[in-house]
Amino acid sequence: MLEQIANAAQTTATRLLSQSAVERARYHEVSGLLVRVLSKTFELRQQLPKALVPSITTPAYLQSIQALFGGDCERAKQFAEMKLADLSAC
Repeated sequence: MLEQIANAAQTTATRLLSQSAVERARYHEVSGLLVRVLSKTFELRQQLPKALVPSITTPAYLQSIQALFGGDCERAKQFAEMKLADLSAC
């Protein structure tokens, strides 16, 4: 598992180094949206029982992560915004 994470991080870092400043800014924008999703989920879990808070791993979140890893920031942003607007987004 750790090797997969390390390989994914290396792939992402290599891609970011070869991208333009605009492309890197898009990546950072989507990353920020995904962090906001995590933060919003964390805050809700502080207020409500865990069972009442939607899972992080909804299809929208997973598709956003996959699109971001694949270098498709526009698609990743769409799914991240969907998840942020509705944590239970499919």
